[in-house]
Amino acid sequence: MKIYLNKKFNKFSKNDLIDNYLSIKLSLGHIPSITEFQLNSNISANLYINSFGSWYDFLDVMNDLTSQQKNYPTIVTSFLEFLEKTKMTKSYKMGLFLSVFDEDLKKETSLVKIINNFKNIYKELPFKSDFIGKKFKDLEEWKNHEYEILLLSFPIKYLTANKETKKFFQFINNNFILDENLYFYIKYNNTILEEVMDRINFRILYYFKN
Repeated sequence: MKIYLNKKFNKFSKNDLIDNYLSIKLSLGHIPSITEFQLNSNISANLYINSFGSWYDFLDVMNDLTSQQKNYPTIVTSFLEFLEKTKMTKSYKMGLFLSVFDEDLKKETSLVKIINNFKNIYKELPFKSDFIGKKFKDLEEWKNHEYEILLLSFPIKYLTANKETKKFFQFINNNFILDENLYFYIKYNNTILEEVMDRINFRILYYFKN
């Protein structure tokens, strides 16, 4: 059983973290994605993020960035770091992201599409386990309106309400809108899309393991 240690219990030096990473890398035979690392390490990737600033920064220290990664624009590295660090008391933000970052990624995603995707995501475990409590007792009977209220009150509101997140997202006329440059890089660079999904999957894995 893996032990995902919190920062306050961190007794590992940077050298300890590096040694652990090198062991995982050797075992896998390649540079691990952050999700791969989380699945195979007894030390959470969160400790690397806390100690080095971001997973990207850690890979830079290790000289394990590809030539393409080294040339990522700031908007991309900032967004990857945001995904790693954004606060989560519920999984709703990740459910929203899974509803937006699909194979048919658009700069603007309608609220209707997000609701339909979100409903399907939260019908299944582990996401379904996040819908607990009295207000979800009639979840099977929920209509689109109830999901709309939840999305507008929590993930969409948070993601479009402050300077840190407004540089990535807007919500206008019932459309969730990605920054134009961020959209361009993710849409037309499959490696960047894979990295975005890797960060989302890492956060989902960590959230439901703790």
